[in-house]
Amino acid sequence: MGPLSDGSIVGYPTLYAAELEDRHTIATALLRFDRLGHFLDTLVVYENRHNQRSIKNGLAPGLEMYARPRIREQSLRRIVSGGLGVVIVHRPFSSDSAAAQYAVVRIKSPGHTLFARQFTYVPTPVGDARITAWIEEDTFDDQQYVVDRRAYIRELRRVYEVAPHFAPVTEVVGDTNGRTWIRREGRDGTVEWHALDGDGQVVDRICPPSALRLLSVDTQGGWFEERGQLDIPYLVRYDF
Repeated sequence: MGPLSDGSIVGYPTLYAAELEDRHTIATALLRFDRLGHFLDTLVVYENRHNQRSIKNGLAPGLEMYARPRIREQSLRRIVSGGLGVVIVHRPFSSDSAAAQYAVVRIKSPGHTLFARQFTYVPTPVGDARITAWIEEDTFDDQQYVVDRRAYIRELRRVYEVAPHFAPVTEVVGDTNGRTWIRREGRDGTVEWHALDGDGQVVDRICPPSALRLLSVDTQGGWFEERGQLDIPYLVRYDF
């Protein structure tokens, strides 16, 4: 994941696709190493949602592939700017709009929890039309292993229907002043970035255009990636 301010490095173990097949949860450990890669300690272990599924139908005989739906429900994790700690956002899906919650946890080395807060939100359902649009976006011309397109699409629909709602938080950024910024997407398509202080309280909000990608932020403004008509990226600065 990256270095902390004390020079240690945070990483996590990976698993083979077959180990994850059809498992609903996995134990995720964030590990700390020294500059030479020697293991120091474990920052945190948490249960993480997982939705990888095996696909065989529609493929050439003897072939198998693994796929995840476009809607991710795994927890987000990010090193805070300057290596001041780690932020984890747990974002489980909920079919009950009155009880839908996500949690933001910030940890500093060597594993002290600065804050752990839960927030309520109104979940946005993933409609059938959106699932169909995602499937139709896939390019089948270059996928020679797909021999029965209809059967393959049925399998994709089975996978994509695992997650019924959009994730409440889609990105995390830490600013140069120790605040934690989380990206919220409303039901009307608007984007809000909420800034959390050291106690996990919301102390600021910005509402940039949804097409902008936030790269870095401070108390005066933020740096964003903006793409022009030819899909050329530009680095732009917006003052608050």
